[in-house]
Amino acid sequence: MERFDWKISFIWMALGVGQCIESWRIGLGSVSEPAMGFMPFVLGMVIIGLSAVLLAESSLAMKKTSGRGIRLWAGVNWKGIAWVTVLLLGYSLFLSRLGFLLATFFLMVFLLRTSGPLKWWVTLLIALLTSVLTYGVFGVWLSVPFPRGLLSF
Repeated sequence: MERFDWKISFIWMALGVGQCIESWRIGLGSVSEPAMGFMPFVLGMVIIGLSAVLLAESSLAMKKTSGRGIRLWAGVNWKGIAWVTVLLLGYSLFLSRLGFLLATFFLMVFLLRTSGPLKWWVTLLIALLTSVLTYGVFGVWLSVPFPRGLLSF
């Protein structure tokens, strides 16, 4: 896997450099008065830094291994990936009908039940807290408009 990480780190590094260049063109401003390109530039630098860490880590790991062939998709849980994909597709389809709170609650219940052996009350509590806290932060505090759906508030 280290061989693939090594290649992927170069791709991420190139994307980070491209993001920094485009952010520079937009204009950075200053730390006290940032322009539109300031935050994308900082995030581009973070991407470059993280890809450099990945490059160093994978280079060291490649030296330690014997270089035998590695299958990229070995051990992938395709059933889990398909299930999450179907759940997210269903979430996007029912979001406007059910509303943000109900759709997010049901999505979290299904995701938590399939991810591991949790008791029902723990699953329901986490799903309820997630949907209510997310709505509170984004819908109430930040005034992001969400689909109202069945609950109409």
